[in-house]
Amino acid sequence: MCNLTVAQNVSIGKLKFIGDYEVPHNFLFKGTTVGGLSGIDYDKEKKLYYMISDDRSAINPARYYTAKIIFNEKKIDTVVFVDITTFLNADGKPYPNSKQDAAHTPDPEALRYNPVTKQMFWTSEGERITGAN
Repeated sequence: MCNLTVAQNVSIGKLKFIGDYEVPHNFLFKGTTVGGLSGIDYDKEKKLYYMISDDRSAINPARYYTAKIIFNEKKIDTVVFVDITTFLNADGKPYPNSKQDAAHTPDPEALRYNPVTKQMFWTSEGERITGAN
């Protein structure tokens, strides 16, 4: 038996820009350099944010960060990184960088968390390699 949940159409009247937050340059977290954060999603149940790094495994293997974002009445107050997850290829190994294997280097861009299945989905916009060289 399969339970199917159908999302209802929800209309959003307006959006409000809360602000931005700059992670310090070369900020280190659990042995990685945080940077190139390009996609973000929210886990309502755990009250955590997931942020993908788009550095193409150049600095550290392809990965996403888990963080808590604390807001005050007017803006983002603090971002606290709590974990890191390395993306693994079909062999269960971290993706290579372009010097190791340019044809299989990812170019992470976006991620989405599915709260029903508790799965993370991510995209790689990638570079199109058309020849052996």
